[in-house]
Parts: sequence; structure tokens; C-alpha cells
Amino acid sequence: MKWEFKDLPRTYLAYLIKRVLRLGIPLVIVFLAAVSVINIFFSDLLYNIRGALLSSVLFYNNWWQINLGYSYFEQYVHPSAFTHLWYVAVLMQICVVWPLLIMLLRKIGKGPFVICGVQLVLAIASAVDMALLFGGDGDPSRVYYGTDTRLYAFALGGALAAIWRPAVIAERHGRGLRVLADLVSIGGLALLVFFALRLQDQATFTYHGGMFLAAVVATITVAALTIPGGLISRILSLNVLVFLGKCTFSAYLWYYPVLTMGNMNSFLAANKWIQWLILLILSVVTYLVVEKAFVSRLVKGQWPTRERLAQAIGAVATNKFAFAGLVLIVALAVSSGFGFARATSGDNQTVNDMQAQIAANQKLLEKQKALQARNEQADVQDIPYLDRSVMLFCRDLKVTFVGDSILLGAAAPLTEVFPQSYIDGKVGRQLIQSGDVIDSLINSGNMNDIVVIVLGSNGTFTEDQLDALMQKLGDRKVFLMNTKVPREWQDSVNTMLKNYADKSKKDNFYLIDWNSFISQHPEFLYSDNTHPNEEGAQQFAKLIADNLYQVLATKEQKAQDRLADEAAAEEAAQQQAAQEQQSATDAQQAAASDGTTAE
Repeated sequence: MKWEFKDLPRTYLAYLIKRVLRLGIPLVIVFLAAVSVINIFFSDLLYNIRGALLSSVLFYNNWWQINLGYSYFEQYVHPSAFTHLWYVAVLMQICVVWPLLIMLLRKIGKGPFVICGVQLVLAIASAVDMALLFGGDGDPSRVYYGTDTRLYAFALGGALAAIWRPAVIAERHGRGLRVLADLVSIGGLALLVFFALRLQDQATFTYHGGMFLAAVVATITVAALTIPGGLISRILSLNVLVFLGKCTFSAYLWYYPVLTMGNMNSFLAANKWIQWLILLILSVVTYLVVEKAFVSRLVKGQWPTRERLAQAIGAVATNKFAFAGLVLIVALAVSSGFGFARATSGDNQTVNDMQAQIAANQKLLEKQKALQARNEQADVQDIPYLDRSVMLFCRDLKVTFVGDSILLGAAAPLTEVFPQSYIDGKVGRQLIQSGDVIDSLINSGNMNDIVVIVLGSNGTFTEDQLDALMQKLGDRKVFLMNTKVPREWQDSVNTMLKNYADKSKKDNFYLIDWNSFISQHPEFLYSDNTHPNEEGAQQFAKLIADNLYQVLATKEQKAQDRLADEAAAEEAAQQQAAQEQQSATDAQQAAASDGTTAE
């Protein structure tokens, strides 16, 4: 029977119900299971958990995060195990709107090529919207989360689906087309890997066409892979790959909870392979038990009957494994209930303290930059956490610091230790974005001969990019600090820096090992395991000062400092002995005076 437009409400409603069931049920189950574990072991992640659940089940999580100012790229600022659910919200929003658009076009008599063209126009408009909204400065989370700015990926797929008939095309063009499809598939997959490695999350090009170009390549690759008979499509059709592909939605739902909680545990953070194994197991189990055995039946109309419920109850009563499963489910449900009950809403106080520290230091830097010269004080007071020889040496150094929020968090003690320093820090900055900053500092005369770079916590960079930065800095002494951040790129960044230093490609390049130091002193970090607290900021400045002293101070200077330290220690010992002698004399005189009075 031919479909009529008057059937739209019933057909559309049935379609939406199926989409909600397919997306919503696994999402809610994973959410509740993760919250139950978070409640027991990682209570710091309970902030705003109720708002996250409500926005997720109603599929507006992306706009909820945008409204709260949550960053996808600075998870230590707004830590959450459910940040990734923005995508499920965007997907459902497209599922609500897109069928209406296609049905409307068909109703007014538009053919497949017109429908394809309309979607291509919308895709280009979405990519332009992304480019216009992201000016290249600041956090790109708005354009990353936005339905309007991510529409192009769905629209490109819809445009392909409107006109692409791979079976018909393959029948007409035969074997030659299959060979071409294989070549396009290989090239497309290689390009997608390239984009995955090269599109940096805060680079301007990523949002000024980079992601759109990757989506175009993905669309062309899918078109090639759907040509029947191709070698690559046959390989990707192997049963094990097809099964893993079916598990990808469950894997996506579990990805952030597993890795966020894993990175907060020192053992799991040091053994990433265990996290990936846990993710694989949970993904497969969730697909088999939730998606395939439960949701698929509901979508097909196989709702639970009295008989099935009776069988399930009977199994619990007679089967020890079913009973253990029920006990586990109840325990998780109770734990998640307690988690929701005790979760706090609003801002994370630790995050507020950290941001207040950064904001205060930014104001301090503005005052410091306004000063053109500093007068040396005749009587220099000690800095309690710093050796006096190192302190006096660093007071005379003119150092330029370039970094991200880690640098900003330690700005106050750095200006105390290096009073002639110039500090340029920005939240979210990456090394690949620092070229323009270096040029600006050189042109303004604020680039000193000693440079300390604190970058790497917000993303990776290549050796070539580091080489380009070193070329800009010329013959200056460059100290680059490695990173401590619970993200996937920490080890690769630190390994690359170590290898770069070991090769001695630049005799003016020095590595400061912040990671090794702070790994032994986690008490110096906020709960995000990334930013130094107040005491940690002092240790951060001390580590830099000690490294600069060891590298830059001459042998004669160090020898003179050792003599001065010995003399100071001897003088302090003499003063202590004199005070003790005076105290003993005063005590004797007091005792003698008391004896005379008694007589």
C-alpha cells in the first residue's frame, strides 16, 4: 500500500519511539551503573550528576553543557564522566528534525537529487557557521557541542543516502568499479587516520574547514565501502569486525566513565591496557544483554508478558547465578540512588578555588607587566621554600615564561622568585598555538634570552612542531617542562620531550621533569591531578629555579655560593650557641638571686 502524507503522525511517532528506545535505554542503564560505582569510589565526580542525567534522557545535554560553560577540552576544570553524552543528544535532535525535512521535500514533489542538494547546502551552511562562531581564540566547546555547528556530518550522510545506489552502480560498471572502490577506500581510511592524528582540538584550522573536510572524506569512503564485491568491504565484513562494530554504541557510552574513573586511580592510570580491557568487556556485555537481548525485542514489539516475568522470577528463585545477578543489580541501584541523593549541584568548590587562584594571578601579572624596571632592594628577604643562593641568583635573571593554565596557577611564586620575569599564560593553550605568541613577544621586546615553556597539558605536538618553535627562539636558552595530566597524551608528550632532549639536537634545550617530581607529591595538586595548589605552585617555582641555577650558574658562582652557605651556617650555629650560653647564664643569675632573697 502506498504511503500517504496523512499517515505522517502515526509513522513518525512510531519511528521516534524506536529511536528513543534504542538510544535511551542503554544510555540510562550505563549512566546508573556508572553513578553507582562513582558514589562508592569517586564521589568528586558526583557534581551536577542530576542535571547531567536529566539533560541526557531528554536529549539536550549538549546545550546544557554549553549553557553551563562546560569545556570538552579542559576536563580538569569541569570533571565529569558523562561529558561525551553531548553527542547522543545531537544525534537524537537530528533524528527528530531530519525525517520531517525529508518528508516535506517528498510531499512537495522533490526528487532525490533535489533532496541531496538541499542537504549539501545545509551541510555547507553548518560548516560556515562553525567557522564564524570560532574566531580562533578561546575555548572551542561551543562549536564542538552545537547542533547547528555539527549538522554537516549528518547532512553529508543524508545527501549520500538520497542518491547513492551502490548495487545498481556496481551492476552497470562491473569489476573496474570494484577496483576503484578499493583504491578510494584505502585512500579514504588513510586520510581519516591522518586527520585523527593531525587535527588538534584547539587549532583554528580544525574548525575552519578541517573537521568538515574530514567529514567529506568519511562520506566518500563510506560510499566506496558500500560497493558490493570490493576487497576492503569484504575484509570489513568479517564476522568479528561486524560484531565489534555493533558494540560501538555501548563502547561509546562506557568510554568516558571507564577512562575518567580509571585516570583517578593511580594503578589504573599507570596501566592503560587494563582500562581498555574493562571497556571492551563492558561494551560487549552491554551490547549482548541490553541492546540485543532487551532493546531489540522491545523495538520489534516483543514487550514482556506475564509468562516471561514469571519465568524470570522463577529463575531468580532457582538459579544461583540469576539470584547473584539480581543482588548485584539491586546493590547498584541502591548505590546510584544514594549517589543522586548526596550529589551537589552548582559549581565545584575545588574548581572555584583553582579558578580564583588563576584569576588572582592573572591580575597580578597585569600589574607586573606594567612595571618597566625594578629597583634592587639592599636587604633581600629570604623566600622560605628556596635556597638563598638559588634565590639571589634567580633575582638577577630575566626570564620569559610561556604557558597555559598550569603556568597561571603558579604565577604568584614565579614573580616572587623571578622578579624580572615576563609571564604570558593562557588557559587551554597548546604548543602548536604558541608560534604567534612567540612572534608577538619577540616583536614587543618581551622575549628574554632565557625562556621557560610550560605547555603539553592540553594536547600533543610533533617533533617537527617543536623544532619549528626552537627555530623561532634561535639561540635563546629554552627550558621546556614536561607534563602531569590524566589524559591519554601525557606519556606520548613526555616521551617525545625526553627523546628530543636525549638526542641533543639543540645544545640550548633543557628538560624540566615536573612529572617525576609531582608524581611523588600528589598532595601538591588539586583533585584534578593536574593543577598545583598553593603549596604546589611554590614547589613548581622552586623546581624551575633549581633547574635554571644548575644549568646557568657558573662553576665559580656555585663554589662561591657553597662557601657563603657554609659561612652562613657557621654564623647561625655561633649565634645559636651564644643564645644558649646567654640563656644558661640568665638562669644561673636568676637562681642565685632567688637564693639571696631567701636568706
